[in-house]
Amino acid sequence: MTADFHSAPERGRHRSVTFRTSLLRNLIVLILALAFAILTVSSLGARKAVRTLCRDLVDSGTDRVETELRRFFAPIPPVLHIFRDWSESGVLDDKDPDRLNELFAPILNSIPQLVGLSIGYSDGSGYMLARGLDSYRDQVFHNQIVTPQTVGKTSLWTTWGTVDGPREQEIREDAYDPRIRPWYRIVVDDPDEDPANPVAHWTEPYPFFSTGAPGITASIRLKDNAGRTVVISLDLLLDDVSRLSETLEISPNGFLVVTTSDMRTIGLPRHPEFEDPERRRAAFLRKPADLGIPLFAKTTAQLQTQLGMDSEKALSVERGMGEKNQPFRWIFEGKGWWSYVRPCVVEEGPQFWIGVAVPEDDFLGELKEGRRYALGFFAIALVTAGFTSVRLARRYSYPIQALIQQADRLRTLNTEQSDNHCTDIREIAQLHDAQERMRLALDSFAKYVPSDVVRELLEKGEAAVIGGRHTSMSILFTDIEGFTTIRKRCRPTNLRPTWPITLTR
Repeated sequence: MTADFHSAPERGRHRSVTFRTSLLRNLIVLILALAFAILTVSSLGARKAVRTLCRDLVDSGTDRVETELRRFFAPIPPVLHIFRDWSESGVLDDKDPDRLNELFAPILNSIPQLVGLSIGYSDGSGYMLARGLDSYRDQVFHNQIVTPQTVGKTSLWTTWGTVDGPREQEIREDAYDPRIRPWYRIVVDDPDEDPANPVAHWTEPYPFFSTGAPGITASIRLKDNAGRTVVISLDLLLDDVSRLSETLEISPNGFLVVTTSDMRTIGLPRHPEFEDPERRRAAFLRKPADLGIPLFAKTTAQLQTQLGMDSEKALSVERGMGEKNQPFRWIFEGKGWWSYVRPCVVEEGPQFWIGVAVPEDDFLGELKEGRRYALGFFAIALVTAGFTSVRLARRYSYPIQALIQQADRLRTLNTEQSDNHCTDIREIAQLHDAQERMRLALDSFAKYVPSDVVRELLEKGEAAVIGGRHTSMSILFTDIEGFTTIRKRCRPTNLRPTWPITLTR
């Protein structure tokens, strides 16, 4: 019987990596993918939260300013209506200025934003009480009295600190006529004015004549008991509005501005440029686009674009109060900003506009800081995973490498038992048991088949099968000279043959 040898199937040619490398690479890829997914989801969620926060912030900031503006102007209309009752009862007698001072001085002291009060009569008489013309903040009062005989020529000025204190009087030459003042004309020239139900009228903001400080005047038309037309006005200093807009913090770098309908600034935005008193005063009643600060100019343009208004036109209250007017996002120097503009209409008060702008970076800064912390955490996790994967690879690969070495020894018919590498991994333990059974079977097989034949089969990668093959062979028949004589001389115990027998010629 002859043996037929067949080649074992070839192994694949694909590129292989070690178990340790594969485990380390897969863990790193898994951690990086997880980090990317978490950072992406957190960034998207944070940006959405920032958008919502910015929208709510500019909306709430506008509400806060509007509340303060309403509180600022709210006391004025009721005071004017009190004057109506006084005028009808004959209390407002221009012939008794001391009595008027007693009435009006407490009102000026009780309302900080009030700095002056004026009365104009249709016959040219006039009365004014102003508080601290030098600063509008001290308690020195100034009276100006004009009679029909002196109107447009001279005025009697009286300066005093308290009602009962000493007074200084002087006659000044001036062309003061209350009947031509804006606060008088705005009431008298109003065709819709109802004498039976007078309402407060407001001038446009303007620099006060005495100090140049920005202010606004509210006036009302009345009738005294003599039938004369009486116009009473209250002067409000708008510097307090600017202090509100500069001190109310919307966000670390956000700002707000209060303007008139034609975009003249009465509430300056917060900026180091306005820390200088002279520059601050010069900026009042100028348009934000004319302040020389690109950010404010860009903000103004964006707010007007949002309302669909031309830069030369007054802002439309109808559009400002419409549902389409919502907080919006825009870009300045590559950074995102959120803005909102809304009119503030005070009942029987003036109409102003409030604009708010907030940079996204004021909130994304916290997001970026959180992202840095997350990246640091993932870097630590990556290093930890590297060390962990090395330990796991050693734990898994060491018994596998021992099995590989055992397989290499079995390939050379070295069936000696190797050290038993214990492992608690079930699959590797099962593989070790299977290889150990194969070693025992091969050891038994080698006892019946010459080792050289088995080794040759293993080296050639061939398997022994039942069968044969045709081939050309040369066969030599020979005999041993004197074999019969040698055989007779040998004892029976020496008849055991010796393998292999070497035939010599």
